Formats: sequence, C-alpha cells, structure tokens
Amino acid sequence: MEEEEEGVIEFYSFTDEMRDQAESQLLNDKTSLSPFIYTKFEKQASKMWNDFYKHNSTNFYKDRHYLIKEFSEMLSMNVLLEVGCGVGNALFPLSLEAPLLKFQVCDFSAEAIRLLKSNENFLPDRMQAEVCDISSNLPSFIEPCNGVLMLFVLSAISPEKHRLTIINSTQNLTQGGIVFFRDYAKYDLAQLRLAKKGKKKLKDNFYLKQDGTRVFYFTTEYVQEIFEGFQIVENQYHYRLIKNRKDSKDMHRVWIQAKMVKINNY
Repeated sequence: MEEEEEGVIEFYSFTDEMRDQAESQLLNDKTSLSPFIYTKFEKQASKMWNDFYKHNSTNFYKDRHYLIKEFSEMLSMNVLLEVGCGVGNALFPLSLEAPLLKFQVCDFSAEAIRLLKSNENFLPDRMQAEVCDISSNLPSFIEPCNGVLMLFVLSAISPEKHRLTIINSTQNLTQGGIVFFRDYAKYDLAQLRLAKKGKKKLKDNFYLKQDGTRVFYFTTEYVQEIFEGFQIVENQYHYRLIKNRKDSKDMHRVWIQAKMVKINNY
C-alpha cells in the first residue's frame, strides 16, 4: 500500500480506544515466518526491488510535492543526498522547487536508477545517481552534503541493519547537517491488513509483502533509538484519514516524520 492514496485527506486524532483495537489485532498475529524465509528474502531483496520496478516502471509512486513545505530547510542547502531514491518521485519535484540545489541520489535497485537516468528531467549537471546498497556500503559521492533525505526507505530494510544504514548515509553529511525522515508508523492501516492476513510477519513490526518486498513500521521511540547521537528536533506521528470516494471507505494511515541534526562523527 502506497503512503499516499487517492481521496480526500483529513487529519484525525488517534484515540486510546483505536490504539487498543489496533494492538489487539497485532497481538492476534502470533506466528512469525521461519528463519529460512527471513534469510531467503533478505538475500533476494535486490532482485525483488528490481522485479518491482520492472513490473511497475515509473507508475507506482506519486510525485512528492509536499517536501519543501514539510522540510523548508532544504531551500538553503547546497547538496542533498537522497537514499532509496526510486525513480525520482522526490528528486524531480524538488529540483523544480529548489533550483539551486544539487542532488546525490542512490537506490538498491539497478532498474530504478536506469529509469531515473532515462527520465527527460534528469540533469547531469545537478544530479548524480548510482546503485548502492546503503545498508552495507558507502555511496561513492565525494562532495559533502548538507542534508540527507530518507523517505520511506528504512522501512524496506531489515531492522538489524537500520543503525548501519543511518551511519553509512550520514558519513558525508556536514556537521549541523539535517536528516529528513518520513516513513510508515506502527498501527498504520497497511500493517493491520498484513496482520489480519497472517503468515506475513518476519519480526515484530516487520512484514513480507505479496510482491516479495518487505516493510517495517516505526515508533517514535524506535526512531530516537536508531538515531542515537543525533540532535532530534522533530519526531512525531502524522495521522491521516483518507476518504476514498470510489468505494466510500475510510483509511486510517499513520506515518512518522522526523528531523535530526548531525552533531557527531562516526
């Protein structure tokens, strides 16, 4: 399920009753998939994302036109690194709204990078793009960056690799530079649907999706834990009620948005 759905979007309050109901649904999903399955899909992660982009091309995710509104600090930056850039749904809107900003982008999927570079809006004088497994390798970009964008990317990575992914992603981030984070949160409708189906859980809050990709659902406490050593200036849940006019369904989505300032070198 994509983080942005078609329909009318409203804010809503997440009540204690809603939390109790959601927690009950998650607790009913008691069985985790075997270590063999866990390891299999960890090893095949790159293949699954390549297959995803070969099947969906540039048509699955919508362009992110909200980023400058949410992360206005980007306008005063010189270089932004985006990890997990996909096919450019953040890159290309940002390049129009911040015309002086240079971009370094990388993705796990070679197919995603191929599609991104073939886009007519790809500007080699402002944009560098490469294939990189950021969970185990450093990107090859040399120029320091002022910001790192992590947009629905950590959720696709095994939780045991989250901390190393953050360290790798911020190696070239200048002191005082900002990590911009937005990702799926615990009790999101998509998580509850996976729990209801059963036989999808890899670990607590970590699931195997139908297409073979994986998804993790965050809490603000966990975000604070994995970004230890950073100054956290924002870390909050975003609750969105999406009213789908086509089938008259209400969808309760939950995301986390956070901003962290780099104050230490690793």
